[in-house]
Amino acid sequence: MRNVFIYSLLRLLMLVGVVALVWLIAGISLISTILAILIATMLSLLLLGPFRAKATTEMVGWRSAAKQRRAGRTALADSDASAEDAEIAEEPGSEGQAEGEQR
Repeated sequence: MRNVFIYSLLRLLMLVGVVALVWLIAGISLISTILAILIATMLSLLLLGPFRAKATTEMVGWRSAAKQRRAGRTALADSDASAEDAEIAEEPGSEGQAEGEQR
């Protein structure tokens, strides 16, 4: 979480700084704002590569952990279903009662 927060904060600070600089030079307008956003995006791609790599690695870890949790829940549900099926199969006369109740 820390690496993602740092990367996001650095990108935000870079955006604010570039927008302020462009507004100072060119004045406040829609065109200068769009230009500043494009410049900040390019600068972040060039300058923040190591921070982006760390943040991406951390997010991949989150994804892997979520998949493992989901797999654990699925395995637990499958084992519960197998246990219930085994109990039903062991009960004597359970099939006959079920047929009689359906009619």
